[in-house]
Amino acid sequence: MASPLRSCSPLSLLSSVLASFLFAVCLTAGHVKAEGHFRYATVFWEKTDDATSNTVEITVESAWRRSYQSAYFVEAVEHGNTLLQINGAVSPVIDLGDGSLRYLDAAEVTAYSEAEDWLMAKQVFTHTYATPNHRGAPWTVAFSGCCRVEGGENGGDGSWRLEATIDLLLSLSSPRIVSLPVVFIQDWVPDFESFSLSSSRVPPNTRIQWALSEPASSLPSERLSLFQSSQSFYKATVNINAAMALATTTTALLHVGAHARHVDTQGNTLSTIPVELLVNISASNARPKFNAATLSLFSSPVIAMAGFERKVTVGGSQAVSASSDFSNLSVGFTVGRLPEGMMASTVRGRGRGPSDEATMELRWSPCVGDIGSYTVCIDIVNSLGLADTAQCMELRVQRDPPPTLRISLFRFLPNGTSAGDLYIGRRYTFLMVATDSNEADALMLEPTTPPCAPSSSSSSSSSSASSEAGGCPMLPPDAVLLPTMRTQGNGSVTSTREMVFAPKHNHGGYNQMHCFKTTDACGVASPRCNDEKEGDDASCPGVASSAVACVLVHVRRCAFVVRSGQTLEQIAQIYKTDWLQLWSHNGHIEHPDAALTPGSVLSIGRPYDVQPYDTAEEVVERFGMSMDLLQTLNADVTGSLAQGPVCTSMKECAGV
Repeated sequence: MASPLRSCSPLSLLSSVLASFLFAVCLTAGHVKAEGHFRYATVFWEKTDDATSNTVEITVESAWRRSYQSAYFVEAVEHGNTLLQINGAVSPVIDLGDGSLRYLDAAEVTAYSEAEDWLMAKQVFTHTYATPNHRGAPWTVAFSGCCRVEGGENGGDGSWRLEATIDLLLSLSSPRIVSLPVVFIQDWVPDFESFSLSSSRVPPNTRIQWALSEPASSLPSERLSLFQSSQSFYKATVNINAAMALATTTTALLHVGAHARHVDTQGNTLSTIPVELLVNISASNARPKFNAATLSLFSSPVIAMAGFERKVTVGGSQAVSASSDFSNLSVGFTVGRLPEGMMASTVRGRGRGPSDEATMELRWSPCVGDIGSYTVCIDIVNSLGLADTAQCMELRVQRDPPPTLRISLFRFLPNGTSAGDLYIGRRYTFLMVATDSNEADALMLEPTTPPCAPSSSSSSSSSSASSEAGGCPMLPPDAVLLPTMRTQGNGSVTSTREMVFAPKHNHGGYNQMHCFKTTDACGVASPRCNDEKEGDDASCPGVASSAVACVLVHVRRCAFVVRSGQTLEQIAQIYKTDWLQLWSHNGHIEHPDAALTPGSVLSIGRPYDVQPYDTAEEVVERFGMSMDLLQTLNADVTGSLAQGPVCTSMKECAGV
């Protein structure tokens, strides 16, 4: 059995799809049915980049009965793509409002459904107006023809006319109404059933005001009405009294027309765009239903990042009824026009019940040039041609956000207070945490060149790399950098890395800024992302960003933390002195033979403030110590002395 779903994206599939369809048309060309085949249409527009002219691109999206058999419904091949030339009892015509007429002679098929018997096509008309508007009023573009699909109680088999307005002094583009051609609703309860109308390409600080139009506006409000929440800027709800529609029949068709008025914050009309679609009302309980996870996709925007693949899975099955046998049915999905490059997978599962759901995956890797809002409409349909109410998903493509980076020092004193200066003899762990709100991103986390001159603050953060430093170390002496750990979830990705630093006996006075840099990925290379004008780069379809964070590593002078098992004699030997001198210099030690408490701090020298014109040689002589000991006690002393504190000998008579 053929799947209920057919999608015409990408267009390379069209030739084989339409070949069989058009062959069937040709075989029956002499047996034209009288009824019409128009099901759906909308019109929207956008000004071209030519700033010197009033040139616009006007798009007509339309849907037609796929099984329509007529010689007028013929194939036109252009540039290797299969297109349609659409006609009817009265040829569909686009009146551009200034005396120019166009016809649907090369409509590109974008989607179709075998089970629901329709195909959707679009054609773009480029037209230059003499003036931005028509004598102060907007240009009116009308799409009209005959005939609608028969059977509709309000205008079936009749003519249609949809009107859009263009005023280039007020707006450079219109929004776009997005819907499936046929919307199914079911008479579950004796009350109003509803479906949504959605719009996309609505600029900030503007909104849509919806209203019904012919042929829907001719029906009384107790039969059909439209509601728009004050909080909704792009959606409206159409309410239909299904019980009244099915009062004398088990199925009914309604032709629903509406228009969206695009207004600014003061309520001034910028443009108006129309839509007409077909509503199928049924009392049958054999309809499939979306599952809860799929319904949640329609309640809030789905976010995609430029340069990264976004996957969305939709699923559902037949509504289970004790009196129903759906074992012979299969379930699929109908998808409207997809954004360029989006792919729909084959349907998995038969959809005969919750234990055998039908699922389909939509996959898209948008480019930088695709940044914006898109609407994709989907319904779930079975092999009887019955469907759930169509739902529309808002898909927002955003620029790949830059990562953030912070550095924390994880070392705490026994009383729980955070450590300040680092001490010789303790082990410290610095934790680098890089976060990116794009869950599909990958983060590199590496040390980077620090500035030579330490900052007075303990940490800082910036969005670009620090300035180059001549020979400054990228890591503290003998520090160990552990491997990067990556976690993802809840819409973000995090990379963490630890730097372990245990200051040694000769690290007192170490005072240096150390910086780390995180860089995110460009995304997956795509030949489609090659529009330089839109900022695309096929090798880097996303945006590679980085962040740098720095931390000041300062080891306290003249202080030593006792480790387990160490004695006064061992520590004194490290600093070229004797245990008696060390004991007398630390008055809190009551007896030289007493065991030292692990974690306690010993003083291993006397602080001295270097005065102007002091030299290292003079300080060494004054405090009775060697140059080697001065440099052991002060890691930052390598030659001349800078004004400020140093650690000197602990000898009682030193400095006299």
